[in-house]
Amino acid sequence: MKFRVTAWLATAMAAVLAVSLAACSGTAAPAPASGAAIPLMRAGTTGPTSTLDPLTTQGCATDYCGLFMERLMKFAPDGKLEPQLAASMSEPDAVTYVFHLRHGVKFWDGNEMTSADVVASLKYQEAPGSETATYYTDVKSIAADGPYSVVVTLKQPNSIWPQNMAYEGVIFEKAFEEAHKGSFGKPGTLVMGTGPWKVDSFDPTTGIELSANPHWWGGTVPIQRISFKFFANETSEALAMRSGEIDVAFPSDGASFGAASGAKIVSWLNNQIGYFSMNTKLAPWNDIHVRRAVAYALNRTDIIAASGAGSAQPLYDFYPAMDLDLLGSTSQVAAIVAALPKYTFNVAAAKAQLAQSAYPHGFTATMDLCNLGNFPDMDQVIAAELQRIGITLKLKTVTCDAWVTEIYGPKNFGPMFSTSHSSIVDPGGLSAYMLGSQAIPAGGVNVAAYGPPYVDSLLAASVATNNPATRLNIYQQLLTHVAADVPYVPLFQDNAFLAISSKFTLPALGMDSFELAWALNVKPA
Repeated sequence: MKFRVTAWLATAMAAVLAVSLAACSGTAAPAPASGAAIPLMRAGTTGPTSTLDPLTTQGCATDYCGLFMERLMKFAPDGKLEPQLAASMSEPDAVTYVFHLRHGVKFWDGNEMTSADVVASLKYQEAPGSETATYYTDVKSIAADGPYSVVVTLKQPNSIWPQNMAYEGVIFEKAFEEAHKGSFGKPGTLVMGTGPWKVDSFDPTTGIELSANPHWWGGTVPIQRISFKFFANETSEALAMRSGEIDVAFPSDGASFGAASGAKIVSWLNNQIGYFSMNTKLAPWNDIHVRRAVAYALNRTDIIAASGAGSAQPLYDFYPAMDLDLLGSTSQVAAIVAALPKYTFNVAAAKAQLAQSAYPHGFTATMDLCNLGNFPDMDQVIAAELQRIGITLKLKTVTCDAWVTEIYGPKNFGPMFSTSHSSIVDPGGLSAYMLGSQAIPAGGVNVAAYGPPYVDSLLAASVATNNPATRLNIYQQLLTHVAADVPYVPLFQDNAFLAISSKFTLPALGMDSFELAWALNVKPA
């Protein structure tokens, strides 16, 4: 699961839990991109970043990082786990994963990538307290075994851990990072990766300039230069597309962006979920009746309307059904979902719950918000609906950088509206990063600070086995606890969108493909 600012409302998932090692054993590099070379493609994003340092989630933002940085593994369009910089992955035992690296992979400077670079990259990103540390919680050791093998040993079995290496753990050149300590990832220094495009320049106020990597192990790339321009909001981004300033964007709202930009809109199923979280460790949100009152007070229809995402569907359960479908039949999943407590919009029920709390007449609280996409509109609707039951929610606008830093920092803030996604279609994705005590400290994204012992026990059991029936039973228990305790109010599930000018074609990306080198699939119209 990820919290990201860049193209946040256009983000991410998929991969079956029972990873087929056979599917991960291929050694062939992807076929070189073919067709006429495109001299220049211009893209837009509403997620400016101040650094390219992969130690921060903004440093490897979703819609452009995959163009220049690569990982050991990747997700195929159908969600299956496949090798990327690793030629294959093997699993000698329940806690050991061996990544057999491709030979001949070169960084942009022409130096060969070896196990020393991979080990240094992963250890760099597991630094305690960093925004990426949460993905390494279960890692005991990372070590090289010769120049082309890396061995990762876990503290305990975790059947979904290898999937982290498909959406985190970007690989960079060890010598480059060591030579630029203190400035790595910053404008002027940049980074040194292996991706199909290399970073030529980076200005946090304007954008990023990329050019084709002549050393790319996958072959010739179809676009010589890619220019990424940063925009303050999607309105200005859409106007830029209409005027021909940019060719590609990943908007949060396909309909309104399409109307404003005149661009073709492509959409695909996304595990993008909107949540309202409440810090279960801080008053007044630590009062269960307050949290239940909020759950009843929020009208999903109004919030979806404010989002502008007409394709969004109301969500009442912590996991979307698509996550559970991997573990049981349609009828089994339907029965589990039907039995869960539901907090449908009901002002009377909300007031009744608040009356049972320590704050029967309501209270005033503050919530930080980021001016991203339609976030402010949705936050205002949430505040208006809580006002009807006596809860005054004062909205405080902060920079998106500060907002993400807050999320990944100490969980000392109260409520928050945010979107999240699991990078795998499996309940273990959201569970690992939004539930449990291990995700509460800085670096984790359990923004509700929800980690009672019974939840920790169930989380550990859920990844200690690959048996679908056993796991489905465990997640049923987790869902029941989360529904009763209400640390999060699930609001909606949405599609992801791509806007592209008439000069180019790009198929629906599917799952997390835009976190990879999606531009390899761009062709002239």
